[in-house]
Amino acid sequence: IIALKVFPDFLNKTNDEVIERALQEVVRIQKQYNVVAVNMSVGQSNNLSRQLKKHRWKDELSALARMGVIVNVAAGNEYAHFDPTEGMSGWAMLPKTIDVGSVQWTSESAAQSWHFTSYAAAPDWISPFSQRHSKYTEVFAPGERIVSSLPGGRTGVADGTSMATPMVTGVASLMQQLSMQKLHRRLTFKEFRSLIKKSSDQIVDVDPDRNGDGVEDFDSLQNTGKTYRRLNVYEMAKGILKLAKNFRRTRESATVVWTPAPANELEPESLLDATSVPLSMASGERVQIPVDTLFWDEDGDDLTLSVTSSSGSSVNFVVADGMLQIDAVRSGQTTLIVTASDGTFGS
Repeated sequence: IIALKVFPDFLNKTNDEVIERALQEVVRIQKQYNVVAVNMSVGQSNNLSRQLKKHRWKDELSALARMGVIVNVAAGNEYAHFDPTEGMSGWAMLPKTIDVGSVQWTSESAAQSWHFTSYAAAPDWISPFSQRHSKYTEVFAPGERIVSSLPGGRTGVADGTSMATPMVTGVASLMQQLSMQKLHRRLTFKEFRSLIKKSSDQIVDVDPDRNGDGVEDFDSLQNTGKTYRRLNVYEMAKGILKLAKNFRRTRESATVVWTPAPANELEPESLLDATSVPLSMASGERVQIPVDTLFWDEDGDDLTLSVTSSSGSSVNFVVADGMLQIDAVRSGQTTLIVTASDGTFGS
């Protein structure tokens, strides 16, 4: 664990410039120390509902994403101020970050604040303080009654999205380790974000009056009634094993020379680096190759994949649901080109 100091002594405030220098340091030392994840338990006392497309950290966050470094940011603890408006702390609204909210994980006791009253606690109830956005908050993790480190080698119990975010950062490290073991490469940022969304359990932000006394059971705040995602580490690991199985199946179904490479980034006015996959197939054979993980967009836009043939007609081919399907129909040689486009800056 490498700690980069962004807060002055005895002052609980920092700024964009200081954190940018810390991110630049991560970029500089990434290869030397094999950095795979960054934890940012920092926030602002605001509540944004739209993603920030332009920010001074954009270059650093894009560089870290290209390196396969997962940057995790706390969603913020100011929900009581903006209840019931969805949103997150400003720094959590940056692209190329995994934004983390807090859920309760125990029934022992609930976090308290002069901004709200907690009557009880239960697993998977969204923490009353946690900011939330059904589109932009990637995942929730336990952030209440967490044993944390204190100065002087001591420990204590703390609450906050700053407690939930390190859990996701630790999981990111584990998933990258598993990916290296099974896929022989790191997960791309897009893959990690996709896996965390697909593998998480759904939770609903409701606070019912179960005994009919007119008082909500858990806290004094209004709830959004919307569905969010809670981290499921086991299912996420299974997702990586499924990716590995797809690669193995591709190898076994034909003579495939597949060298996993970092995802190619689709940027304005730039060409993609080519990834070559030679295939040797028998007539009548079918091969399916996962190609959606080869590309990702800098701004997080959805990409449209297409495939064309530049020479020959010895195969039939189609790309759908991120999978390139090739059917060998006659002898010969064919070159297929898979293209990704975000519909804005070309392909």
